[in-house]
Amino acid sequence: MANVIILSAILLSVVGINYGCMKLAVLNPNIISGFELSEEPEQREYDKAWLRLLHKYMRAANIVTLIGGIVGIISGLQIIYYLFLVLPISFAALLAYSRRKLIVKKKGRKLAMVITMLLVIGLTCLPILYSSQNDLKVILLDDRMEISGLYGLDIPLCKISEAKLCQLLPKISIKTNGFALGETCLGHFRTTDGKDVILFTHSDNFFIQLTQSDGNTYYLSYKDAKATKQLFNRIQKQIEITNRMEIEPLIKEPTTLTFVTTEKCSSACSSCCFQCSPKRSKRLTKEQMVGYMEQVKRDFPTVISLVLTGGECTLLPELAEIINVATNHGYFVS
Repeated sequence: MANVIILSAILLSVVGINYGCMKLAVLNPNIISGFELSEEPEQREYDKAWLRLLHKYMRAANIVTLIGGIVGIISGLQIIYYLFLVLPISFAALLAYSRRKLIVKKKGRKLAMVITMLLVIGLTCLPILYSSQNDLKVILLDDRMEISGLYGLDIPLCKISEAKLCQLLPKISIKTNGFALGETCLGHFRTTDGKDVILFTHSDNFFIQLTQSDGNTYYLSYKDAKATKQLFNRIQKQIEITNRMEIEPLIKEPTTLTFVTTEKCSSACSSCCFQCSPKRSKRLTKEQMVGYMEQVKRDFPTVISLVLTGGECTLLPELAEIINVATNHGYFVS
């Protein structure tokens, strides 16, 4: 939330300052160096027309910057945010200066052009330098890992099939959609063996390698190796918790106890799974059934139903007693 507020404040400041400066240049151009009106009538009229044109371009650039910046903030793609923060205003300034025809050359106008170019270069480089100086920013939640900053994204913990520490990165051949400066590598890269990887690294050794079930591979590191190790331990612990949370709902507490009371039956059906018949005599004793009932009630209090089957359980002479004991133990008998 704090990051959103900061980015929004920067966006509004850039748009506001740019609009204010352009408005001031149109209303009172002599205040700002490089925008002074010429003393010669013909050049003076052209200067006014050019300032109006510049103001028009900057108004449009501000709108584009504002919309693109908001999209970048909402989507979490800071590369979009930075590009819209710099490019529309820079492009508008260059376009306006390219259409300026000087009738009387002035040193001040040359100076203004130089200053504008330096500002464009500075505004383009600042986000890159800012990102390269930042360290890894990770938030571990119950179900995912949020990586903020340039090329930031979310990694679902349930999709991580392997997490391990490694000393070296794979050899990189090209940046497919990434940024690299010094020890900082952010975004999408391709290795020399043709594999695509996603890097959020800020050191030259000791990395966390995360492999997803779909084959995506991530490498993460802080500037400090100790911090990287601590993050790895936290990730492993959170993955274990997440996996346990996914498995536990599948394990349901038992609710029913079933007794195959006897294999003796008045019939000898060929489809009987226990092959019961009048000739068979194997059965559970009353004492065995009572013992099982008490043990199950003690170990599995969720069991509330008792099913008596066979064979033919009605052939048991003590059936009524068994049902009575089960009822007294809190079972619903069927």
